[in-house]
Amino acid sequence: MVATLIRNLKYQSDEPIPFSTELYGYDIVNSADVVNIRECQMNPDIISLLMDHGGPILRWRTATELAPDASRFDPDPLQQELLACPEVRYWLSMLGSGPVHHSKDASAENALAKCCEYGLSAGMAELDERALPFCAVSRGDAYHQEALIIVPFLVRAGYAAEPRLAAWMRQRIDLLYELAGQGNYDLYMDAAERKQLPASQQMLHRQPKLFYKLRFNHHWGYLGLPTCYDLYALAYLPKEDASTRQKIEAIVAYLLHPDFQDTPGGYIWNPQLHRPYAAGRVFLACLPTEDQPEKLVLFMEMLAHVEVAKASAWFRNGLAHLETFKTERGTYCFPPHYLSEKHSYYLYAGMHMGLGEHPRSSQALELESTFRMVQLHQLLNA
Repeated sequence: MVATLIRNLKYQSDEPIPFSTELYGYDIVNSADVVNIRECQMNPDIISLLMDHGGPILRWRTATELAPDASRFDPDPLQQELLACPEVRYWLSMLGSGPVHHSKDASAENALAKCCEYGLSAGMAELDERALPFCAVSRGDAYHQEALIIVPFLVRAGYAAEPRLAAWMRQRIDLLYELAGQGNYDLYMDAAERKQLPASQQMLHRQPKLFYKLRFNHHWGYLGLPTCYDLYALAYLPKEDASTRQKIEAIVAYLLHPDFQDTPGGYIWNPQLHRPYAAGRVFLACLPTEDQPEKLVLFMEMLAHVEVAKASAWFRNGLAHLETFKTERGTYCFPPHYLSEKHSYYLYAGMHMGLGEHPRSSQALELESTFRMVQLHQLLNA
């Protein structure tokens, strides 16, 4: 039975639901108004397929995250295979070898994000050795000025309880929660406020640039608006605490509003460095548009961790779109660019979505698509 799952497959629909602006609305909808989505039953043949045909990364994540009976698989040999995998060895070697923020593989944000994608977590000695130094995010610490970039990936890796990270996240959540409570989407300087920019910087006044209001330029110099890094952190932060969970729901509801999602993005004026720097839509927590299908799965997985997001039209219609890639045998096979893997690109661009299957064949694409879709359904039904 398992072998037949990877042969002679057809999509259930010859015309997948298009990735369109109309389909991907941002309104919060009632469950009664949502198109009925088929529940994904945990088919033991699917688990067997992933365990029998997947590589070390897929086997590890399937056994530890998807299998309904965790005792069915011995984790020790699976973890040994995971840590010996060339893909894992490569990304571990990258972690700590470059800057925190950069598109290259050696940047801490990309290397740590890939380790998370591969199922590595706190408590694994090699990861701890490389990741724990980045927890120095308190004021005056080595990574204080880069906390916005690195904290989200440390959170997902399982270091959220580390005191310095926990304190930083509380402050960041409180800042964004206050903004969400105000419901204020007036984000940019008007003509009068732009006069606060240095008169000597003629280009700032001559070019039609949008500058965020100066009141958003705080919290250790970071933009006081929800960014793509914030969304990642809020998605993967443990939510056992009711107060924290309620604040996260409010923040995500704020950023899902059309007035935020339709923002064009702008620039921040940094008075300390006496220069502007870009903080456009790609930096903000703006959901992918129809011309960014490579980011769809990444953002679907993040939103699947937040209740208000799971009830949004964007998420439900995104799920319906991905369902069109279901095969007659119950597996999934997304278009290749939905699970891109490229060197020297940012994770938040959707360019590090591979799960270690080589070569990047149709079978590899089917295995990785199936894993991600089954996990999405688990999160949806959690």
